[in-house]
Amino acid sequence: MTNFPRELGDEMESYVEANESPGNVRPASNKLFRNDVANALRWASIALIGVFIASVISVILPIQLLRPEWQDKLISSIRGGASFPLEGVLFMMLASVLSPDDQGITKQLRRVRKFAVAMSLIFLVMAPLQLYTGLKVIGGRTTNEFESLAVLKRGASAIDRSVSEAEFRAALGSIPGAPPLPATTLTEPIPTLKANVLQQISPQIKRLETLIEEQRRKRTEQFIGFSIRDVFICLLYALAFGAMAKRSLS
Repeated sequence: MTNFPRELGDEMESYVEANESPGNVRPASNKLFRNDVANALRWASIALIGVFIASVISVILPIQLLRPEWQDKLISSIRGGASFPLEGVLFMMLASVLSPDDQGITKQLRRVRKFAVAMSLIFLVMAPLQLYTGLKVIGGRTTNEFESLAVLKRGASAIDRSVSEAEFRAALGSIPGAPPLPATTLTEPIPTLKANVLQQISPQIKRLETLIEEQRRKRTEQFIGFSIRDVFICLLYALAFGAMAKRSLS
């Protein structure tokens, strides 16, 4: 009598046990797992892009479009947080690969690709714009420092020209941080007081001139180095976002 039926039954049982073992995943379970991962990536993408937008908005408020300092702060905020939307676009693309039949993910991917197009264009514009805003910010700081120096020089010149007590008091009062004179009549002659004050102010003027020149030189050197780095970063981000948005442009 043949043992064929019994041998076939044993082989079927072995096949079922092998496919039900933890090391083997059924096709249906594998698809569900991919859908779960795709859904997680989709929401991670939305969260990353949302965090980026919220952080940029919080930094740039209140909006002051015409101020170079505000423009520089906006550019720095976008450039500093660009890795968040970059990862967000990538996650949405991975979600679409894992779950290509999910219409919700497909629709959101199209929106994310359009967002990537906008980000690519923004970084292309930012590359030259940050050079302009950086120069304006440096120029504004140097101008403020020279204005403080000019106030000190004008005060010293007014003291040197003063001939009466009233003129001397007014000239000394025009210098920020100058010690006040006593309200009573001055006991020392005006020329002596003028010489004493100018002897104290002249070294301060020279130190301030030297400090302003050193600060301007340092800022210029730092600006050149940072500008080369930041322009390079902007171009790389523009290329990355452009590559991710390529399908929506075709």
